[in-house]
Order: sequence, then structure tokens, then C-alpha cells
Amino acid sequence: MKIKILGSIYTIKYVKDHTSMSCIENSGECDFSSKIIKIAKGNEGEIYSDKWQEETLHHELAHAFIYETGNSDLNDERHAELLGKFYDFVSSIK
Repeated sequence: MKIKILGSIYTIKYVKDHTSMSCIENSGECDFSSKIIKIAKGNEGEIYSDKWQEETLHHELAHAFIYETGNSDLNDERHAELLGKFYDFVSSIK
């Protein structure tokens, strides 16, 4: 799947588990140079829920968004988590 973020095309890849990540402790990661976002489907025989994968995707998309705005100094886990939760909040409004 591909998504355009502020003019840059990112590829979203769902991978089997954490062994596909640059840091095996991550359930998701965003590589700004290759424009690839990876989301783990599970780990060590455990399958993550669709909601967990969706929240992880929103978190990684937040990293990409912050990076593409040129605000790399704000691109930390706290800001990405906040922005990812904001997406969840806004999308829940009916």
C-alpha cells in the first residue's frame, strides 16, 4: 500500500514479525530515506489485533508527517504518539 504525505510517497509494508525491523523491539518503524513504513503483524507466535496494527500504523504515519514538515527536532516518540492518538480521536468523531 502507498500513501502520499506532503508530496512524498511512502510504502506501507505489513511484515510477519519484529525480526524484519532494524530494532527487533519495535512493532513498527518508519525509514525516512527509503520512505518505507513497516508494521509487524505479530511476534513470537502472537498475532496482533487489527486495532493494535492500526494504532501502530498511525504512530508511524505521525513520524513520517513530522519528518516531512521539516520538524525533525520534534520527531520523538512522545510527539508521534500524541499525533497518532489525535488521528484516532478525529476519526472517531461522527
